[in-house]
Amino acid sequence: MRIFLVLLLTASFLCGGTVDFRGGKVLCAELSTTAPSGMKQIKAPVFQDLPTDAVFASLTFLPDEDRSISIHDYAITIFGKNYHCIALQKDGSTISLASSAGKNWKHIETPAFGSQKRYTLIFMLDRKEVVVKEGEYEKLTVKPLFHSASTVEERVNFKYIGPKAFTSPKKIPFSGLMPEKK
Repeated sequence: MRIFLVLLLTASFLCGGTVDFRGGKVLCAELSTTAPSGMKQIKAPVFQDLPTDAVFASLTFLPDEDRSISIHDYAITIFGKNYHCIALQKDGSTISLASSAGKNWKHIETPAFGSQKRYTLIFMLDRKEVVVKEGEYEKLTVKPLFHSASTVEERVNFKYIGPKAFTSPKKIPFSGLMPEKK
């Protein structure tokens, strides 16, 4: 019985968890110095000359039923500066973009009745603002940009993975990969 309990606790630790978030759950949050695959091939001004000192943030999210999400819903705020979402993926599919002018954006409706699709918001941050070492966590503020009486900023732990590629959304379990809250 004790061995089973130890194995169960170990398995739950290795699987990680989720973080409750307005309208759903955060499954994974990562920081990388490598742009998400496919971004440099996109002919949009924001992706043509990616700064070498940029760090990219990936926030993989499982929306609640009957919820939708868009590129313009969230920003990451660091020391009062908003870093807006620059791309959105649905289960690792083709990237939807925010244009530099902010006019061309795609609102992705999430299917109702729990179809279990993962959505990944991509942000480009200033590398000087991320002060953790590879493998460590940086707690960043994710700020909703839509107006609602219940709009609340969330503090989310992002794991800095250095130059590694982001975890593929299809490899992120619905149970999540987020660290336990302390």
